[in-house]
Amino acid sequence: MQGVNENRYLDLVRSIVEESKLTIDQYHYNTVDKLYREGHYYAGAAPGLSFVSIPAYLLLDIGVRFMPMRIFSQYDIAYYIREQMGGSKAPDTFVAQYPFGEFVLAHILVTACVNSLLAAGIVLLIDLVLSWFSISAWQRFVVHAVYAFGTITFFYATCLYAHVSSTFWVFLAFVLLFAMWREQRTILGCAAAGFALGMGALTEYTVAPVITVIGIYALLTLKQRQNLIIFVLAGMISVGGLMLYHYVCLGGPFTTPYSASFPMNPDGDL
Repeated sequence: MQGVNENRYLDLVRSIVEESKLTIDQYHYNTVDKLYREGHYYAGAAPGLSFVSIPAYLLLDIGVRFMPMRIFSQYDIAYYIREQMGGSKAPDTFVAQYPFGEFVLAHILVTACVNSLLAAGIVLLIDLVLSWFSISAWQRFVVHAVYAFGTITFFYATCLYAHVSSTFWVFLAFVLLFAMWREQRTILGCAAAGFALGMGALTEYTVAPVITVIGIYALLTLKQRQNLIIFVLAGMISVGGLMLYHYVCLGGPFTTPYSASFPMNPDGDL
């Protein structure tokens, strides 16, 4: 389902793939979750979900080729942009050229290939952890069903939000660390755990407390200096990418879209 929050991620994906830019100038009227800096608009969220969605978005050409796009002509795009998405100052040319059908298909495709699959990945990780405690297959199935269909995970697995993807990355980091605590610690395992934890930071800022807890857990379980160094260096791949994104787009490595004081729209339009 399209919305102002979902559109911010897809706007960034389209800008990266189609224009090789980190700005969302071309489609910014379809979201209010943005910020304005030095003549350009930027997505008002961490970029991780957009980055991992790029491969799925590249499949869009196939979907457009086989989908009769005229089925979307019945929608009132002007009302959608100006009333539902908050782009009240969107010019007529923007509305007339807005690829509504492509956005709908892209939302469906990217959500299915990223969030839905990662939600399934979380279930598999839960199953792995439960299997270590000799819990029966039937009991594990009940836990899977409750988590997948009885929590808000089901909703977020069907929308282009960062909640599911960030949960997957931080939980994967924990599972890898727990597995190494149970068995042998390996260089590859330390690197994978660190990279996964860094991906959580790249994907969603609000998981910072969870990342801190898992980081402390890593200190307690990895113990050897070599393992900790590998863990930290692997994590810095994603964290360093996030800081670089902040520097290029927002002017400082620690300036997030949430902390930036830039106006959302120079025309005063939300």
